[in-house]
Amino acid sequence: MKNTAASFLFLLAGLLVLSIFILQPAHSQTFDLGGRTIRIENPLDQTTPFSPLDEPTWGEPDARLKAHIEEVEEKFNCEIEIFWGAWGDERTEEIASNVLAGEPHADVYRTLPHNQVPWASLAMDGILLPLDDVIDLEEWRNSLPFMHQPQAFGREIQGQVYTFTGELQPITEQIMIAFNHEIFDREGLPSPYELVDEGNWTWETFREIAEQAARDTTGDGEIDQYGAGAWQIGGDWHPTEVGIVDWAIANSGSLAREDDGREVVSFHEPEFIDAIDFWKGLFEDNVASQEYWGPEGNVAMTVTAPHTLDYDFWEDDVEVGLVPLPKGPEAEGFVFPRGIGHGADAAMPVTEEEPRAVLEVVDALWQLTDTYRDIEEYEQQFFSHLEMLVHDRESMDTLEMALEQPDPWNFHYQYIYTNEDYTEAILEAITPEASTTTVLSGSQPAVQSFVDDLFDQ
Repeated sequence: MKNTAASFLFLLAGLLVLSIFILQPAHSQTFDLGGRTIRIENPLDQTTPFSPLDEPTWGEPDARLKAHIEEVEEKFNCEIEIFWGAWGDERTEEIASNVLAGEPHADVYRTLPHNQVPWASLAMDGILLPLDDVIDLEEWRNSLPFMHQPQAFGREIQGQVYTFTGELQPITEQIMIAFNHEIFDREGLPSPYELVDEGNWTWETFREIAEQAARDTTGDGEIDQYGAGAWQIGGDWHPTEVGIVDWAIANSGSLAREDDGREVVSFHEPEFIDAIDFWKGLFEDNVASQEYWGPEGNVAMTVTAPHTLDYDFWEDDVEVGLVPLPKGPEAEGFVFPRGIGHGADAAMPVTEEEPRAVLEVVDALWQLTDTYRDIEEYEQQFFSHLEMLVHDRESMDTLEMALEQPDPWNFHYQYIYTNEDYTEAILEAITPEASTTTVLSGSQPAVQSFVDDLFDQ
């Protein structure tokens, strides 16, 4: 009996020790990489923990960044090499061939988050390492600043996660409406702020205001003040097929959706078609300009993202207000597509033997989580940056509303937008002579076939 009790107590003590080891926070672990070189492939000389998008850069580090790199190297007993690799299909093929040969050319691959196709194809081919068994995903997410938590990881591929946010950028990419205070005051137009508060900020009221604002101010018979400007919707900066998704989301539409575990392309459905037809009508009636902020900045409203305010409006001395995208007829509430900028996604090859340690090096190098960054200080700086961009309290309220809402994109756009059948369909559908329904319905099977092949479904 005593031997049994002793055995039980010994087993219990062992389990207790084991549970302490297993349940300790992931970031409390320390790693010794034994002098190993950690090679990180970058697509661009992207953001460091100490800079905005410009200097210093990894390619031209200042004294502080050099000291930081050396500190991380000493902490993990490793050497860090950041280099710039190939682009596009060439890069995807290089990653795949090297990993299959057992000789990956990098320990971490970083890429811009807007195109998920390479990650999806590499993951499906067994080239990338799933992160689910490397870290506690929820713990990692919660260790980031709250505004970056929705973008902590890339989309799941067959139920597993392969990419994580590789840097933090204090910019907001949510799509919303910027309106020109001067034009609104001069023309006596209704306040978008009040319409939002009343729940009446809809496609219908947006169009009514655009029609009232659009007019000939010089008497030469030509419209020179527009009601709306297009950013990524037929505009001259980004292609149409980018921004039309945002307007569709504001009508409860989507580029693709999940149906019984299968990705289903849905840009041919009524909510998406209505979004294209709405803007086609504005263009055809000469109410909207196909330029971003109009030919000479003389546009009452434009589709924009807050991170553009400092270089698009302040330089032109245009005082703007910010409100959500107006609700489409099928929408239940306001949405803010896109989300917070996070700069780059990162992934590791399936051959990586020390994935948790390598991920910790990336965390320390870019100071992603609360282990290496003062999160409260970062969040205060984030809001201070936003306050410098806006002209009034109401615009700040809009930004705060946006931060509280999840990103409705769900990464669907990021792997479809490079497909030529899709881009050609949208560009054709928005032309005046085209039938939107006919064009999109005709193109959907080809895009669906692309998605089926991509995800092997």
